Amino acid sequence: MLAIKNQTLSMAFETMIELSVLLYFVSLFACGVVGLIIGLYAAKYQSRRSNCIVINLQGTIAAGKSTQMNLLRKRYENDSTVAFVDEPLDLWVQHGLLEAYYKTQNSLKLFTGVGFHNSFFPATFQLVALITRARLFVAAIKPPHIKLVFAERSMHADLHVFANANLEGDANIAAYQLVYDSLQALIPSTCHHHFFLHIDTANAMSRIRTRGRKGEDLIDLKYMQDLDDGHTKMAKAYESETHTFDATQDPNALHDEIVAHVEDLRRSLHSF
Repeated sequence: MLAIKNQTLSMAFETMIELSVLLYFVSLFACGVVGLIIGLYAAKYQSRRSNCIVINLQGTIAAGKSTQMNLLRKRYENDSTVAFVDEPLDLWVQHGLLEAYYKTQNSLKLFTGVGFHNSFFPATFQLVALITRARLFVAAIKPPHIKLVFAERSMHADLHVFANANLEGDANIAAYQLVYDSLQALIPSTCHHHFFLHIDTANAMSRIRTRGRKGEDLIDLKYMQDLDDGHTKMAKAYESETHTFDATQDPNALHDEIVAHVEDLRRSLHSF
């Protein structure tokens, strides 16, 4: 009886792997097509965006990025030259991707004992996250009157933090890098600044438990430490464009600091 059960589990696992491989290559093809569409759409506006400042609010999960985006919306609600790019979180949740992502992480750890990196889904999800973010960013900078964009995270974080934390295997990494480079080459050039909202892992974990967002109950400490390491490395890689803020302080005080830096950058741009 036990042998039959083990054989059934083995067959189920083999079937899952076969489907994973098939879906993985289908996803790569779809990502390539969408990337091409985004590139053709963005290239039309390449020459117009050199005078646009992009403020990327970077930080780990529960650093307070969404809170600051909401405060910035209120601050600049009457400024028609300002646009906002939220993380496509609602889109991912709507399609069940975020919860499936964390469930895949935990279920494959339990089922195989070797982690989840060899599953198709982490690679697929990271490519979906990258492309959906790029689409929203291109739409935000399209109007020529837009001079300032606030973005919740960025493609830079997708690559340096989340892809690095979640992808293993040469094929997965090479495929992701190819899509990333292709999009970056085609998306209009802008003046990027990374506002790093820094919070220690223990505080971030506490906030995650408190807010109780669907799917985030599956996040573990090791993953959060990996994200923290990735953000620290990204801040060093873009040191000249990175401004670090203490995200543990009162949100309104943090907001005032952010706005002061933003207005300094706007004055600097207009002085040329």
